[in-house]
Amino acid sequence: DDQREVDLRGRRGALQRSASASATNSGGASSSGRVAGLGPVVSRAAAPFFKQQNAGCYIHFSSSSALIGNVGQVNYAAAKMGVVGLSTGIALDMARFGVRSNVIAPWAWSQLLGSVPVRDAAHGERMRRQKETMKAEQIAPLSVFLASDLAKDVSGQVFGARGNEIYLFSQPRNVPSVHKAGGWDPDALLELSRWLD
Repeated sequence: DDQREVDLRGRRGALQRSASASATNSGGASSSGRVAGLGPVVSRAAAPFFKQQNAGCYIHFSSSSALIGNVGQVNYAAAKMGVVGLSTGIALDMARFGVRSNVIAPWAWSQLLGSVPVRDAAHGERMRRQKETMKAEQIAPLSVFLASDLAKDVSGQVFGARGNEIYLFSQPRNVPSVHKAGGWDPDALLELSRWLD
């Protein structure tokens, strides 16, 4: 029997090169992008199987650096935000085939986190506490849940997992909009920006 079934496609890939926006170069951007850029290739490989069996689950991994921001991680953040867009697109596009796609942004101690330069004693103490309390194995229960039939109605979401805490990130949505007959000019936009504060 040559029947093959694929139930889950998960991928965790990271290459972080610390650099501020002013120090970013194309080498760091291209290497971070290449690692994150494998997501579409690997996701595409699973898609025909998922479509044929009318079921499947993608779990992508992003980073709080992309969703919240972090000093010195411009390239990495940009690449990891691309993973969120990939997963959102897959969730919308593949829903008609019973395929789900979600993102986990894990906060756990890893070699990657250990490579972040310690700025001062307080930062060093935070890093020490994180190493003791934020373990990679604490991410596994969320991954298992999302891969299981228990999460059959969960798709297009971005979750965070930090220690024993699991949370759902809000989705980018329009906030109240304002229309101005005749269009906008810089002075009107300045007034609008004061209103938004």
